Amino acid sequence: MAILTLDTCYLIDHQREILAGQPGPAHEFAARHADDIFAVSSVAWGEFLAGFPSGADEVPARVRRHLRVLPADESATAAYGRIFRELKKQGALIGACDLWIAAVAISAKCPLVSRNGAEFRGIPGLELLAY
Repeated sequence: MAILTLDTCYLIDHQREILAGQPGPAHEFAARHADDIFAVSSVAWGEFLAGFPSGADEVPARVRRHLRVLPADESATAAYGRIFRELKKQGALIGACDLWIAAVAISAKCPLVSRNGAEFRGIPGLELLAY
């Protein structure tokens, strides 16, 4: 059993598949990893919540029951600093939220599940799982 950290795009894709009534890659990934624990960084969770209208709490509450929310703690802030410096030196800096999402996954020693491999591929120390 592993702990897998979900990127925001995974949460959005999973929700879209539910709304469409058709399982897709996100559901297939979840089925293949049914014995694993799913987690999400506090940053990715915030991005996901931002996509819902005010007062639409039922769906996020239902999703939240299945996730561990990992904080951007002191270890994650140190990882963020290292990643930022390295990517800046390479001229390959990515968005701040994606940096935080990667930093939390690295500090928690958990793979990051994302379909956004191009954004995360160059981050040293990040294990990336595609779906």
